[in-house]
Amino acid sequence: MLSLSTGMRQSLGVFMPAITQNIGVSVSQFTLAIAIQNLTWGLMQPFTGVLVTRVGFKTVMVVGSFLYLLGIIVLAMANGVVAVTIGAGFLILGAILARSSS
Repeated sequence: MLSLSTGMRQSLGVFMPAITQNIGVSVSQFTLAIAIQNLTWGLMQPFTGVLVTRVGFKTVMVVGSFLYLLGIIVLAMANGVVAVTIGAGFLILGAILARSSS
């Protein structure tokens, strides 16, 4: 219910024990990926607004949805800290930026 009501981004902590045990990453490595996501989200907000103005809202949302799907797939198939950082840190970030530009 948490994922449905607030979104996957706010509920990744619920999955942290399973992710850290199954993938073999430490809690600090997982939270580093989420920290990268949050810091970059704040820094990229102005640039995403400009992108929406230039290419349109629909295009940014479609690309963001694709990045979110790709990020979840990479995170689900991750087998180390690099894949977790790419999936949860950077790819899901693209979807967050697209959603927050609306």
